[in-house]
Amino acid sequence: MSDWFLWSYCINLGNRPDRWLESFFCARKEGIYLSRVAATSAAEVVGEQHWPKLSRRKTKSKIATIRSHRGVIARAMFRGLPHVAVFEDDIVFVEGFREKWEWAQALIPVWAELIVIGGREGSKRDREEYGTIREKEHVAGPWWQPAHIRCRQAYIVKQALYPALLTTWSDETIPGDVSWNKLLDKVILHQPMLVRQRAGFSDIEGRSVDYGRLFEASDAGL
Repeated sequence: MSDWFLWSYCINLGNRPDRWLESFFCARKEGIYLSRVAATSAAEVVGEQHWPKLSRRKTKSKIATIRSHRGVIARAMFRGLPHVAVFEDDIVFVEGFREKWEWAQALIPVWAELIVIGGREGSKRDREEYGTIREKEHVAGPWWQPAHIRCRQAYIVKQALYPALLTTWSDETIPGDVSWNKLLDKVILHQPMLVRQRAGFSDIEGRSVDYGRLFEASDAGL
């Protein structure tokens, strides 16, 4: 598989070995060998943080997610890795992933430092709530420079962006997949997604969720 995935990490809660195993074997079928990174749990988040519109439990889960992603980037920075691929533990690769990636990777511009292969263009509601920083622009082939980006189940970060991303994710007052929109001038997004989220029980939501259908319904209504 591509050198872009030489250092690939999967964030996984200790009480969800099922999700780790599913993700590990799903990635292995595509020639990607994941290393597990223990996720921060909501129980480890102390304090009385309470984001608007969210319960304290869900707020802590969101903060734990920020810390989990930040931990992977900090590890990559400590190891001096030239780039790192980060996956959440509910991933599923699209059919024909290898062929699609072989074509897409050849079109990655040199300036791109955050390469999102599992994320989506922010909806109209997202843009209205959090603001649009720039206009969406086509880069090449399946790559776009988004106006706003949400979700981060799969992405690659180059070494040059580690410090800025760590600084951005030090803000625990908004979701990590919102705050990283400050770095959009370094971001490219593969559309359509190459890595999606499996339907199943979400520890953040506290219920079974099919994010793919949820996002499609949300975007269609806006």
